[in-house]
Amino acid sequence: MAQLEIGLNERELKRHGVLERLNSGAMSQVAAARELGLSPRQVRRLQRRLETLGPAGLRSARRGKKPNNWIDEGRRAEAVALIRQRYGDFGPTLAQEMLVERHGRVFSVETTRTLMREAGLWRAKRRSIRFHPPRARRPRLGELVQIDGSPHDWFEGRAPRCTLLVFVDDATSPIQAARFVAAETTAAYLDVVGEYIGRHGLPQAFYSDRHSIFRVNAAESAKSSLTQFGRALAELGIEGICANSPQAKGRVERANGVLQDRLVKLMRLAGVASWDEGNAFLPEFLVDYNSRFAQSPGEPEDAHAPACPPECLRGILCLKETRKLSRQLTCQYHQQWLRILPPKGLERRLVRAEVEVRGHLNGILEIRHNGRVLAHALLAARPQAPVVDAKVVQARPAPAKPAANHPWRQPFSPAAAAAHVMAERNSARP
Repeated sequence: MAQLEIGLNERELKRHGVLERLNSGAMSQVAAARELGLSPRQVRRLQRRLETLGPAGLRSARRGKKPNNWIDEGRRAEAVALIRQRYGDFGPTLAQEMLVERHGRVFSVETTRTLMREAGLWRAKRRSIRFHPPRARRPRLGELVQIDGSPHDWFEGRAPRCTLLVFVDDATSPIQAARFVAAETTAAYLDVVGEYIGRHGLPQAFYSDRHSIFRVNAAESAKSSLTQFGRALAELGIEGICANSPQAKGRVERANGVLQDRLVKLMRLAGVASWDEGNAFLPEFLVDYNSRFAQSPGEPEDAHAPACPPECLRGILCLKETRKLSRQLTCQYHQQWLRILPPKGLERRLVRAEVEVRGHLNGILEIRHNGRVLAHALLAARPQAPVVDAKVVQARPAPAKPAANHPWRQPFSPAAAAAHVMAERNSARP
């Protein structure tokens, strides 16, 4: 109670208790600093103040004083009068700039916003639905291909939920490639890209969302590095474009909506009950879909470039990572411990050397050094967790709906509520 009479708040009382334990030898300075969230030097300073001034020394010296950024009523009234007289229809940011530049009244933007809001000169506008004007189609086939993944219960419970990867041409709106996969992954996209290139050739650009598969989202490295997908496109000479909103790639988004209605129902009628059956069903379905919804391009020329040889394409559409070998010529790659089996005479050259590990889409690993393929052996491997689509993880769960006989839906009755609780308890018993 003595500390309360002195006027210590909860934080200062906690500091007093920790310092008492510190002085009694019950804890160390490092432990006290960790518990208080301070440095050991600050703890020693508080110890000296407690020894010199007693518990009152733990009180903040700023208590009861105005903050350093306090604005007196005269300055506030003067600023409000200036804004009302000359800048009544300005926003807070522009009004603050005018006060500083023309009148020498220095306020922050947030302070100006507060003054204008309290004076009734400004209020936050409600965000209206943004109108997105339609973007003109690219004139030629293959000039821009919109790609996206759509996680959905495509088989209505007959098979596990999965994701449909969809490639839609921007000029004509046909679906050029589609495949059911477990989740949106780099390997899945690269596999479908290989199928697309083998069938149509090299497009000029792919248009995607801002998923981490397509762009490095870390601000400090977004301009200096590429994802595996971006690296593959760069080697193929294909431009990768990331949309700033779902509306920007509306053609593939609308195609997903149509597929979630039309494709699901047709697969139900056909009795498709697995991913493999669904992928076998897609080619016939896409022929009908494209005949219904495809449009003629603005220009007749095809913008696709000739595809590179299959072996070259295989060496590009894979996962490439650099590893540094240990003294024992070993390295780790995706929970796998690998050991190089070099030819005789090259052992010493490969110690601490950098090698390129290629993870091909068929699961084969290839290790290269200076263009030479090195034999390797798998020493150990850890089981990997199943891949979960990021869009599924981030999706909001559907709100739970109470049952029709739930008391929440009925007029309140203590007897009915008690009976409902007893019924739930009885049903929960084994």
